[in-house]
Amino acid sequence: MEEGSDTDIEGRVKKYSYYYISRKLYYIPLFFVVYWAFYVFWLIVQSIARHKVEIPLHWDPPKRQKRTIDALKVSVMDQIGRFRQKFLSQEANTR
Repeated sequence: MEEGSDTDIEGRVKKYSYYYISRKLYYIPLFFVVYWAFYVFWLIVQSIARHKVEIPLHWDPPKRQKRTIDALKVSVMDQIGRFRQKFLSQEANTR
């Protein structure tokens, strides 16, 4: 009995696993891991490339909002300057 069990163990060791699956089936998880690693690498490369691209201003609402606020500020300051020049300088001249 002991000799027969030794040959069974050697037979199992020669095979790829305990369940005697073929080499192709044994390598399926390896192929999956390699494919998955390349897939994750490609996703990382895409993400890096996407964030390195400069977005036009009309696609970036915060920058567009800041640009609108800056234009409004310039307009208000220009109107205040015109008011000073028009009314306050005349008032000083009439006194």
